[in-house]
Amino acid sequence: MTLKLGELTMIQGRSGIGKSTLFKALAGYWPHFTGQIQRIESMYWIPHSLYLPDVDLARQLCYPRNSTDFSDTELQDTLHKIGLPHLCEQLYSQVNWKQQLSAGEQQRLMFARLLLNRPKLIFIDETTSSLDIDAASNLITLLKAELPQSAIAFISHQVALTQYADQVIYIEDDKSNEKTGHDLNLVNTINIA
Repeated sequence: MTLKLGELTMIQGRSGIGKSTLFKALAGYWPHFTGQIQRIESMYWIPHSLYLPDVDLARQLCYPRNSTDFSDTELQDTLHKIGLPHLCEQLYSQVNWKQQLSAGEQQRLMFARLLLNRPKLIFIDETTSSLDIDAASNLITLLKAELPQSAIAFISHQVALTQYADQVIYIEDDKSNEKTGHDLNLVNTINIA
């Protein structure tokens, strides 16, 4: 499997097959695999369970970078782009954002992080599952337009989003493999080009 800069690769397969485990391994958070992974340094992984630390909205948007790296105008423009303009006046509010924002708004916030951090390699694990297809389509289109030099790998069960992929990889059960659980065998080298 090769992930190319400027392309979106969609990963599909039945629930429980190991798509998220594959992303954990590719992102460097799962050491239990065989094979080789060659990756670049500028990488961002958005897991299925979103991380929202107890900080103000500006820092939520920029994570893991510092909010002082961006102007208020840049942050507000990003909120508009991802469809959360009603939060522009709350940049420095510190509330429990996990409770304050709906699941869809939290997912939109993850796209803001990508737009601001501009990583070269992006792993998105079902980060549009709480959005309707139109909203998810708009965010995927925005990501491809704003980050044309990034390789994007995307797990989604939303079949309608397949149209935005440059490459679709379907993971199937390996009937010859006697292993159970989420042991990962990367038979071929995975390259990020």
